[in-house]
Amino acid sequence: MTAATPTLTGVQLQWSHLFTPYIHNFVQYRTIVNQTLSQTMTDFSTPYVTLPMVFENSHTLEFLVPRSALVDGTHYEFRLGYPFSEYTFYTNTLIAKTFDSNSPFVSNIVTSSTNSSIKMSWIQPEYSDGLLGYKVDILYLVGGNGQLTNPQWNVSTLTLAYSYRLSLTDLSLVQGCGADGVTGCLIPYTTYLVQISVIRESGVDKPKAIYVSTSQTPVEKHDTASIFVYGGRINVNFVSTTAWYNTSTAISSTMFWPAYIASQLGDIQVNLTSSLVTSVAGSNNVTLTLSSIEYSSLVSQVIASNAYSKMTLYFGGNRTLGLSVYCLLIDFFSFSSVVLTNWYRSRWKPL
Repeated sequence: MTAATPTLTGVQLQWSHLFTPYIHNFVQYRTIVNQTLSQTMTDFSTPYVTLPMVFENSHTLEFLVPRSALVDGTHYEFRLGYPFSEYTFYTNTLIAKTFDSNSPFVSNIVTSSTNSSIKMSWIQPEYSDGLLGYKVDILYLVGGNGQLTNPQWNVSTLTLAYSYRLSLTDLSLVQGCGADGVTGCLIPYTTYLVQISVIRESGVDKPKAIYVSTSQTPVEKHDTASIFVYGGRINVNFVSTTAWYNTSTAISSTMFWPAYIASQLGDIQVNLTSSLVTSVAGSNNVTLTLSSIEYSSLVSQVIASNAYSKMTLYFGGNRTLGLSVYCLLIDFFSFSSVVLTNWYRSRWKPL
């Protein structure tokens, strides 16, 4: 035999010639566990099965063993035989592994991530006919949902963050701020859907999809003495450098999500769902700007409270920062703004 080639429809067998009369030639196959020829030649216990095929003429030099006659993802050994009067002649044997449902897709996808980047690598598909390259799409739903364990998203509801077409030899991609490869920041602590499609001469195959999350921005310690609320803004001065939000970024897309302000007694709680976050590259200072609704709610709850109670900023799922200085600007009946510094200092003492 000269070839045993797996295809999506079966295994294509080829040979150089037939013995005459040609109708006496036959093809046999058997399943194998060991894939090397040297090991299979010592296997005398696994029987061969004769294919129920008919040679059309003496020039028939190939035959497709249909996929329906084989088991997906299984190694088979094939040989051609002819019964002479004194003995049965067998050709050399060839080994072929049948394709399975995963064969057209990339395999062994390995991912790693930081708070702003994702690194991925893969192995080319087992079925490589007409393979030209790869298409990689990176999508997400909302920022700050890195805790998800088993999302089942409809792609039509997602936002496409980045899309690339890679060559046949490109078997990896790095997406992130300052990472080697492709430049483009990802949102910290956010789940992304990565789709890797095989590009063939016939077009783009269906994608292999995986979910991978960026990590939370590491903050080892913080200086609570520099945290304060002033006129609807919360300034936080971290000791270590934080993520860069060069423009006013929705809090849901930042390391602070989810976030809320609450008092120790429970009489004050304001969820920060529409606040904006701003920081400077290389800086450890971050500003949270409360929306007018959030700020109004905070002011009204402070005024309505009847006893001293320490307030805390809860953020990022499991982090807290005590609010040590309060200075609220309140506009009474749209007249001039009044700074109630002394009044609040008597009610909200520094930590």
